[in-house]
Amino acid sequence: MLKSNEMEWLNIEQWQACEPCSNQTELMKLPCVVGLDLSSKINLSSAVAVFQNGRYLEIKCRFWMPSNSLNNEPENSLLRDWAEQGYIKIVKGDAVEHSLMEQDINSWLKDYQVHSLGLDAWASDELWEKLYQHDDQVVKVRPGQAHFSKAMIETEMQLLADLIRHDHNPVMQLMISNVIKKVLSKNLVSPRKINIDSRITGPIALLTAVGCLKYIKVSESVNDL
Repeated sequence: MLKSNEMEWLNIEQWQACEPCSNQTELMKLPCVVGLDLSSKINLSSAVAVFQNGRYLEIKCRFWMPSNSLNNEPENSLLRDWAEQGYIKIVKGDAVEHSLMEQDINSWLKDYQVHSLGLDAWASDELWEKLYQHDDQVVKVRPGQAHFSKAMIETEMQLLADLIRHDHNPVMQLMISNVIKKVLSKNLVSPRKINIDSRITGPIALLTAVGCLKYIKVSESVNDL
């Protein structure tokens, strides 16, 4: 049961009704920011690319998960099915080695016009440097509370205005349904899990990316945070 200062963040039916992303050729022409939320062991590691396309935000996701965390819980049966369909990359072992993610992330840094890269506290300095070596013009960000608050509000406004397109990854959809918005003060909100076991790394990576939109050059950005 939600507390008085907690509420739904994104309406899942509106999320499902969003238009699909533009094609790869079009996305490669657009300014982009990338957010990462890396797991310790049992969770999913997530990467989200957000593209500024006029008034629209276009969203692509990638997920990785250690094979040994796929127990017999009902939700994990869904995750196994989605892995077979290519929505999650399963990595053998107890944890997702960050080095195994580098190739996938670097392909985004190579293919897209990435202006900023946001990484969470789990990201090692070594991973920072390896990703940063690809392009020293990419702004590196470690997000804080104000970053997430502005990004939550911006993402919600975009969805309410039907100005989000995304890749309809069911893993992201599941995790969005796990996120609630906690009001900390008049102008400050924070993402929270709906319950302690919920997975929300995808939405956190999305918020990390959206909060980086301000690093897109003003001439290329409509929604500058």
